Amino acid sequence: EIMAFKMLLIKGAKPVGAAVVGFAAFKGYEEWQKASLALKITKDKTQMEKLFDDIDVDKSGSISSDELQVALQKAGYEASGLRLKAMMYAADTDSNGTLSKEEWVALIDKLIDDRTPETADKALDKYVSANKAKPKEDYTV
Repeated sequence: EIMAFKMLLIKGAKPVGAAVVGFAAFKGYEEWQKASLALKITKDKTQMEKLFDDIDVDKSGSISSDELQVALQKAGYEASGLRLKAMMYAADTDSNGTLSKEEWVALIDKLIDDRTPETADKALDKYVSANKAKPKEDYTV
């Protein structure tokens, strides 16, 4: 798994190709899901804004990877090197190397939404209806 990250996230470079980009974002989001428990991510918007401000120690209005790493370590979650890069890659939608408050809010909303049973039900319904719509292939010879 780590070797796959190394192949995808070369120091300072963005992955090339839609499939690789999708995989890197998926792995980064997977790390966010794990880290969200340590950071105590909730749907309380005020609390999440305060968390953003607490992580943004230099008060620049954005979270750097160094600030995120320190916050994760304080919360008891070890994310360094490639895992941290993957997390930043997944959430940094404008690719400027930091997480703005807007990117943070979008990330929190997605993490909270993915925790709700309704989201899982929607995904299952979408899968079932997509498979019902496909014509059955005849494999007889």
